[in-house]
Amino acid sequence: MKAKLAEGKRNLSTLAARKRAADFRKKMDSQAAGLTTEADDTAFAKFDRLKSKVEQAEAEAEAIAELRGLEAGGTAEDIDIPDEELDVSAELAELKQKLQK
Repeated sequence: MKAKLAEGKRNLSTLAARKRAADFRKKMDSQAAGLTTEADDTAFAKFDRLKSKVEQAEAEAEAIAELRGLEAGGTAEDIDIPDEELDVSAELAELKQKLQK
């Protein structure tokens, strides 16, 4: 019984080693032939994720611009802000006067 168990373990080890060797040969042959490998698939997946992130960032920037009243590709100078809103020092002076009363 122990002999059969030991033989089974040896066969399992042999099969595992043969599988690893076959996988290695397959990988080497596909690289030599210029076929797509797992590394190529990983690189393309990373590229696709980067492309998706860039597109997401562009969409967010465009949405923010639209919320601010800009057209896509516009600049902050395109927004008409009244002069009284720009004069912060005047507002500050007004607030100081109100606090002193």
